[in-house]
Amino acid sequence: YDIAIIGRPNKGLRAEGSEFNKRLLYINQVYDYFEVDNVSETLVAVVTSLSKLYHLPRHTQILLLKTLSTMIGRLSAKQFLDQINLPLAIVGQANPLLEDILYCLESDLEMTLSQAERDFLSLSLNLQYHQGLQGEGLSEERLQTIYQKIMSQIHQEVIVTFNEEELFKELEEHLKFMINRLIFRNQISDIFQGELRDKYPFAYRLSEISAKVLEAQLGVKVDETEISYLALYFEMFLKGAEVEEAIKPKIAVVCNTGRGTANMIQQQLRKVLGDHVEIDQYA
Repeated sequence: YDIAIIGRPNKGLRAEGSEFNKRLLYINQVYDYFEVDNVSETLVAVVTSLSKLYHLPRHTQILLLKTLSTMIGRLSAKQFLDQINLPLAIVGQANPLLEDILYCLESDLEMTLSQAERDFLSLSLNLQYHQGLQGEGLSEERLQTIYQKIMSQIHQEVIVTFNEEELFKELEEHLKFMINRLIFRNQISDIFQGELRDKYPFAYRLSEISAKVLEAQLGVKVDETEISYLALYFEMFLKGAEVEEAIKPKIAVVCNTGRGTANMIQQQLRKVLGDHVEIDQYA
């Protein structure tokens, strides 16, 4: 978090760093250890109601309330965010959920929030895809710039050829939320438990190279979980390209004992041969 804890005799401890990083440190590492009751009942009710309306998962709702509580505490103490505190420019888009929450928050605080404060709250809602919400993230131009740096570094380190325009379409949505998570220091659970490194070594290598570029661009560490998820996208794209380029073999199942038997034979063939063949049956 790039925060220094400074101790001074008779004055206690003090956290020194940017306002942006102080808030992230508090939300992710400190908040759970202290009971904070500074979010009004009205605002909690609004968040609860809107979370149900937009089908937000429980962990997103909790993170949103943590973010609101932290913002209220810092703003009440006259500790404001400047636009320069945000590592990258977030594109503000019309978002009914966000606008409703902001209206209630501004009413409670009796102040109009700056664009930087709105962006900070927006980040907590845009760490993963939510159906019904229009995501916010980097402008396509900024994302393209980062993507081109990734491609350049990949071609420097490994020999690989693929359709970069099509790959960007596959990665765009994931990269947008991934970058938001990295900026917000939000960690996701690793459902693969390190398996992808061994199972898909080349895709994992491409992901590691990409992670180095993101670390240089964002100034944050990319953990192995994010590398694994990104590797999965590379693997799916590479496998898709292989299947598309190859001519699928065709197999015909001819059976005179009925369609049921033909279906059983077709299923057994599919288990052995996979999805890279076309199987027709004549029964």
